[in-house]
This record gives sequence, C-alpha cells and structure tokens, in this order.
Amino acid sequence: PIITASSDKTIRIWAPKPNNTDEGVAVRSMGWTKTHIIKAHSAEIVGLSTHPCGQYFVSAAADGSWAIHSMGGQTIINGTIDSPISQVAFHPDGMFMGVGTADGYAKIVDIKQKQVLAVLDVASAEDFKSVTGLHFSENGYYFATTNSHGVAVWDLRKQKKAHSWTPSDLAQEGEGECPESIVFADARFDNSGKYIALAADKIHVFKVKGWHTMAVLSGGDCVKTIAWVGENSAEIIAASSDNSLRTFAPVQE
Repeated sequence: PIITASSDKTIRIWAPKPNNTDEGVAVRSMGWTKTHIIKAHSAEIVGLSTHPCGQYFVSAAADGSWAIHSMGGQTIINGTIDSPISQVAFHPDGMFMGVGTADGYAKIVDIKQKQVLAVLDVASAEDFKSVTGLHFSENGYYFATTNSHGVAVWDLRKQKKAHSWTPSDLAQEGEGECPESIVFADARFDNSGKYIALAADKIHVFKVKGWHTMAVLSGGDCVKTIAWVGENSAEIIAASSDNSLRTFAPVQE
C-alpha cells in the first residue's frame, strides 16, 4: 500500500486497483484506490515511518502526538511527547523510534512503554532549531539528524555525537561555494551502514569510519531529498528544487 498524511490531520491508505484483464492477458493497473482514512490526530501530521516488519507504521503530528497503526487502518498505540514534532523514524529493531522536534531536539522513544529514553540537542544555532531529517544506520548504532544548518551523526551506544558537518565544512569540499548559501536538507545511510550521503548544495558522500569524502555529486539547484537504491545501495536518487529527479551510479570501467 501507499500511506499519505496531510495538513487536514488525516491519514489515508491506498491500494492498487485490481488489474483489468483482456482475454486472460493482464493489463497494467490503472490507478490506486483509497482503502482507509485514519483520524487519530488533532493537529497537522508532519511525519510517517514504516515499521521494519512492514505491517505497521507510525504517524506524528505537530502538537507532539504520535500513533502506531496497522496497514489495515487500526490505531494500536497512542502517545505524546512534550515538544512539537517535526520528524519521526523507526529504529531498525522496531521497538524504538526517533522523534525530531521543532525546538531542536531528537528524542529516542520506547514505543511499548511510551517513554523518552534519550534526548539529543540537535540545534546548531538559535535560528536553526527545527529538525528536518532523521535516519538510523542499518545496525541501529548510529543516528543521523538534520536541520537546515547542519548534520550530526550520534553514537546511540554512548549517546554522544560521533561526527557533524556545517556549511563551512561542505564549502571546503566544493568549488568555492559560499557557506551562507548551503542549506542542509537530508542525510541517509546506505543499506550497509558504511556510507552516508548528505543532501545540501550538492550530494556529499562520506565513509562512516574515518568520515572521509568519497564523492561530491551535483544534483541540481538545492538538493531536497535523497535515497540509496539498487543492488547493494549502488545508486543514489536525488530530488532538487529545480523540479528535477536525478539518478547517480558508479562509473563502469
């Protein structure tokens, strides 16, 4: 299914329409049909994340509320935190989740107990507080947080920052860009957890151990979001503010 959430405080679950057939020959599905509408929040919904098992998902709203739902449209758990939420992401083990807040914190939440286990101070400056991106590494040890002025990787075993990047750091990697023009939008680990890609003025790829630069890719005007795709996360897809979608793959020699 496809899950959508919007500012009207509702969640919709969509399923493919049944394939049409013509004399036994399957025809491509003509579209999607709405199967469930969930009304579990009283404020704008700002984030969704699918559980690792694929049978559940979490929704989070700007008023600090969150809820766990089944793909069948049932709300199973409701909870709240004491901050306005801006992002949400499941931990790979499915028992915890990361919640980003509009006042500059990332919180690790025990879903069953509905308790906050750790609070990480993400805000890099007074004017750049809201958390705009969250992502866990494949083994769940590292946790990447993004706001417009920086990306940080946290070691959750120690609850300490393992590495971070600012606009000045990326400007040094580029070709004389002005740091003031660099805005961070996203950070994603590959499926192995060995590499992390940052979306900003360009796509910056780093090795997790040692944090060495592996590649700097031009993704158009202001890269907004990225994803690792393909076998062994060999490719990166980037969406940019110039209305473009680009795919990057290793050069075949």
